[in-house]
Amino acid sequence: MNNINLIGNLTREIEIKYFPNTGKPYTILGIANNKRYKHNEEVLEKTLFIDVKIIGEMANVCKKYLDKGSRVAISGKLEQEIWEDKETKQKRSKIFILADHIQFLDNKKGNEQEEVLEEIPF
Repeated sequence: MNNINLIGNLTREIEIKYFPNTGKPYTILGIANNKRYKHNEEVLEKTLFIDVKIIGEMANVCKKYLDKGSRVAISGKLEQEIWEDKETKQKRSKIFILADHIQFLDNKKGNEQEEVLEEIPF
């Protein structure tokens, strides 16, 4: 089983990129997820920074309706990207979430977003 759900805030503005072979749009969202916990009666907070890849038309919808700081709920699966560093020739890897679903939890750019999300399949 490879399912993950998380809620967090965007850490940067959205940049749309395109796959060279297909021209299909995608974006990689930076998400900050905060966890509060108690340690020796002191409330502490830990923040995880996670990259989330959005592929297809939903990338454009995210660009239209989300800003840095926007709160989102993400459902998806963990993926791993592997490549070779051009300078050192060493293998590198990165784990990220490949999103299946995204829900906008605040409304920073307009009131139309709920209707748009229902019309555009992932």
